[in-house]
Amino acid sequence: MAKLWMAEALGFKGRRVALSIVNTRTPITGTLVDVTHDELVVDQDGGGQVGISYGRLSGIDAA
Repeated sequence: MAKLWMAEALGFKGRRVALSIVNTRTPITGTLVDVTHDELVVDQDGGGQVGISYGRLSGIDAA
């Protein structure tokens, strides 16, 4: 599943995204700054960077 998320996420790298997370109501929004083998790294508009593992993702959308 990680490879599918990586492939989809590469098209959003450097752009604003909304990441839907399993078992949460509010998506994580910010600029997708890195796509690694383990996680996506999002800069949360001055709130610092956060890494989201592929196992927690339920969707990636442009924000």
